[in-house]
Amino acid sequence: MVAFALMEKYGGVKKINKVIEQLYEAVGEKRDLRHYFFNIKLENLIRDQLQFHAYSMRKPDRFYREQLLQTATSEIQVSVNVFDEVVLTLDDILRKNGVHKEECHRIAVHLIEIVEETRSQAVDTVVTVWKPVDITNETVNTFYNNNRTDSRIEKNGDVYATRNFFYPFWTRVLPEKRQIVFIAQAFARDSVKLEQVEKLAQNANEKVGTLKLEAREGPNGPVLFTRYILPFQHGIPTRLLMRVAKQFSRGFETAMSMDKEEILKNVLK
Repeated sequence: MVAFALMEKYGGVKKINKVIEQLYEAVGEKRDLRHYFFNIKLENLIRDQLQFHAYSMRKPDRFYREQLLQTATSEIQVSVNVFDEVVLTLDDILRKNGVHKEECHRIAVHLIEIVEETRSQAVDTVVTVWKPVDITNETVNTFYNNNRTDSRIEKNGDVYATRNFFYPFWTRVLPEKRQIVFIAQAFARDSVKLEQVEKLAQNANEKVGTLKLEAREGPNGPVLFTRYILPFQHGIPTRLLMRVAKQFSRGFETAMSMDKEEILKNVLK
């Protein structure tokens, strides 16, 4: 979603398709890099960018300044030098396509994350992309529990995930909308005013930036609230689902860590 939003002013989907095509060609022309796309079809790279870009969540600002790491499955990971050269090639292609130099690497991070998923799917021996018809609260709950996390289905049907995530959160499946929604919230302590939570939300939005946090007036007092929506009309890639779930929970935990005055009830304390 981040890459598509940033690329909108440069030509949107058509320009992203062009960039991916040029990356595929450029890597294929370099003897030391061409194995990066071995057995990978260009049409699959383009398809996955369009269908799964929302699963590449915005990162903390410092992430874009650090060395990018591979996220493909271990059996197809390449040497660090090869991967870095692929990323530099993508950066260069983005610049040549008119993207401002300060946005090139930020966009490249998100494009490469989906590229790495496409590469991983090419060697999968089991199904790693759920079909829309198979996506339910029960499916998500089983998936979380099978991946060394603890979760349970609440009375309203939401999946509440706890252990091995950075902060507990809910996952809601909306089959009629073909959406899966992550929800996190923290309740204010007694006597805390909505204005205090609004100030915390504003501060967290400015300094954290990965989530859109807001203060709400709940039935039992003010609440710090956020959500992240993922479409699944084309299915759900499970690797990316788990990655974005952890990034979501980390983002909310980071926001909670900024509550120095402890106006919110932190379930981790």
